[in-house]
This record gives sequence, C-alpha cells and structure tokens, in this order.
Amino acid sequence: KGADAAGIFHATLIEGLAEWVVAESRKQAASQIVLSGGCMMNRRLAEGLRAALSVSGLQAFLPQAMPANDGGLSLGQAAHARQVIENDRSQVEEL
Repeated sequence: KGADAAGIFHATLIEGLAEWVVAESRKQAASQIVLSGGCMMNRRLAEGLRAALSVSGLQAFLPQAMPANDGGLSLGQAAHARQVIENDRSQVEEL
C-alpha cells in the first residue's frame, strides 16, 4: 500500500541519514547540526531526522524564517554579495 511504502521509505531514509550525520559530527566534534535543502521541505523527513539526531545527542536546527530550499539559499547568496560589496572586495574566494 502507498502509505505503508511511504512510511518505510521515510523511516529507512531517516535512519540512514541520521547514522551518517552522527558519524560525521563525531569526526568534527560537532554537537549542533543545521538541516537545510529542498528535502527538508518534507516535514516528515525533517522532523524525523531532527528527532533521530536528538536521540544521539545532537541538536539539529531547521530553517524557520526562510524556506529550506532555493529561496533560503538565494537569500544567503544575496547577503554574502552585499557583504562583499560593503567590504569593497573585488574577488570572492571559493570555499
């Protein structure tokens, strides 16, 4: 059934992502994680992942004032561009 399949899919994805994020956060000694991107527009995935990370001792943050997808990304790009212009920098280093 569709609902059962969707539940299994989300649970499996959340478990795999949580395992990966926990492992990487330990390598970096991070205790706080920011969750963003278009996938975090899926409430079931976003809240499930945040809950799974919390069980592992990680504090996960989700976007609140801006969307998690390209809308939030473009705002960040605009803010960075403004900072570059205000600082009178002629070149931006790529990360």
